[in-house]
Amino acid sequence: MAAMLTYVCGFGGNSAAFNRQMADKLFPVGSFDSVTYAPFSFEYGGVHSSECLKSWKCSTTDRTLGDRILRTAVYSDPATGLEITAKVNIYTLSGGIDYTLYVKNCGSGNSPIISNLKALDYTFSSPSAVLNRLQGTKGYMRFNKEDFMPIEDALYLEGDKVEFGPMSAYSSSGAFPFYDITYPGGGFVTAIGWSGKWNSLVELHGGQVHTTAQMSELNTFLYPYEEIRSPRILLVFWEGGTRADGINQFRRTMINYVSPRYNGQLQRVPISHMTSSNHQDNTTTADNEKSYLNTIRQHNLGFEVYWLDAWWHKGGFPAGMGNYVYPIETPIDLERFPNGVKDVSDYAKAMGLKFLCWFAPEMITSTSLILKQHPEWIVPEGGQGGFFNLGNPDALAYMTKYMDDCIKAWGIDVWRTDSGYTMEQIRQQQDPDRVGILEIRQVEGIYKLWDALRQNNPGLLIDNCCGGGSRIDLETSSRSISLWRTDNGVWANGWDYKDMAVLNQCNNVCLNQYIIQSSCACLGNAPYYIRSGFNNGLLFNDDNRPDNYDNSLVHDGINEVKRLRKYFYGDFYPLIFHSYAYDEWCAYQYNRPEEGDGVALVFRRDESPILTAELNLKGLDPNAKYEVDIYGESFKKLKTIKMKGSKLMAYPLTIKSRPGSALIEYRKL
Repeated sequence: MAAMLTYVCGFGGNSAAFNRQMADKLFPVGSFDSVTYAPFSFEYGGVHSSECLKSWKCSTTDRTLGDRILRTAVYSDPATGLEITAKVNIYTLSGGIDYTLYVKNCGSGNSPIISNLKALDYTFSSPSAVLNRLQGTKGYMRFNKEDFMPIEDALYLEGDKVEFGPMSAYSSSGAFPFYDITYPGGGFVTAIGWSGKWNSLVELHGGQVHTTAQMSELNTFLYPYEEIRSPRILLVFWEGGTRADGINQFRRTMINYVSPRYNGQLQRVPISHMTSSNHQDNTTTADNEKSYLNTIRQHNLGFEVYWLDAWWHKGGFPAGMGNYVYPIETPIDLERFPNGVKDVSDYAKAMGLKFLCWFAPEMITSTSLILKQHPEWIVPEGGQGGFFNLGNPDALAYMTKYMDDCIKAWGIDVWRTDSGYTMEQIRQQQDPDRVGILEIRQVEGIYKLWDALRQNNPGLLIDNCCGGGSRIDLETSSRSISLWRTDNGVWANGWDYKDMAVLNQCNNVCLNQYIIQSSCACLGNAPYYIRSGFNNGLLFNDDNRPDNYDNSLVHDGINEVKRLRKYFYGDFYPLIFHSYAYDEWCAYQYNRPEEGDGVALVFRRDESPILTAELNLKGLDPNAKYEVDIYGESFKKLKTIKMKGSKLMAYPLTIKSRPGSALIEYRKL
């Protein structure tokens, strides 16, 4: 097995041990004839689990797998044969409790009704708590500056309660399934893995804080030997320290255990040229795509990926969706791409670039060829469009083979997947006696499709789009990266540099606390714009073909991005952040405590009257000496200075231009 990039907790050194203690509390080891506690709840035959579990048996076993403990807890009902199995990963490096419930009817008849299954139902004593969460995206509907902005809910008074969840089956639409609860002396992050509709609750009652998380709609019986799963839950607890310490502990757990890897290395946001994506759209041609590639070659730009978005489909987007039928060339517009998609892929690969290609395997229109060939694979059946039913084993096998064939035949390195299902479509077809089954099977099918494509194509990166970043959750984040975290990049349409720069800054500050990497359109070639768009990689979205376009800036900006990448998996600190207002500054820092180095990215926005701001850098040794490189509104270094950590932790930085940016890159001597 390849070596893993790992980080351990930087405060107190006890986080993994504390999470192990919490795991033993939530899922005790041993055999029990009566279950008095479980970190989940449900109703079974109309009886709440707090009552019915008293007659159930529980047995727990452990297996050590390297740097984790796999704990299996089985809760069984002797009367009906229902079994609930909690498969729990206890992470022993940076700490974390990661589990999914599997509910199986082991009886010979249909089970009683199972409803209101809360995958997380946890209560702890505290006089108060603060819930920190993010708004989800609404950018797939309109330009929305509020995408992923923070919300802080203080629970101080008896009965204070916050309920939240996404607008529909898009798991990060309108709400975000990563959040943290802090209380005197500690806190914990909750991450939900469910690519559908979920809801959470946090409330204060009787000196106790109660929190739950669940899929929103479940009320069903199970056939004999039928099994369903719950949302996946990741809890990372911390005690002592600050919220920033706890968030960075969670980041390390995401890096060590969740974020997708290939050959032991974390997959990352690539440095991509989006070519025609927001310029020619459905009118692009193979020759047009090659003209972008020729510009990359002419100016020796260091891009890593060539990006072909939806526009290669016959009939364009969205009318041409749902035509993934054999031969695999069927959905291609052969008038605009006479030699197929492989032609532009080969052209890019000859230049040393990898190839990203857009698909929408779940989207079906009224004219889709799949609808005509296999109407039984579409939900709702008999409708004029809908979604491709990945919960149908035959449909899943077909789509897996089709996508796999395209990836191999066209040399696809980044498989970009868009669109999804809606709760309205689910409700049109679901059995009223089996509410939730159709959604569960679709969610399982999504994961099976993605897992199969990654297994069959080693090194494949999945770009999770689905209407911008509206399907970001724990499960998708373990398999993919959202390279297009908001469709605001569509509405900016290649011209609104001001809005996209500020939006990128805000998204970086907020999302990077929970998910390790994401990105969106970078508009503009000046350092302010490149640095705003940088988030481990870069999605360059300018049309840089005109003769008067300054590609030397793009060249130097890409070199800077490559230099700064090494800091990205360190600790993350928002330094200056209030809102998306144009009259403010924004700054954030990546710090590698083991290496003693890091970087702060600083932005003075277009209308800010402030000339100088003090940066309170974090994670430094105040008594150590540092060598510091200062960069201004140029990709060329302004100066190198040496100073004590205490001075660097209160460094006054001046930015004269509006908008303007600066970098402070430092290393301990």
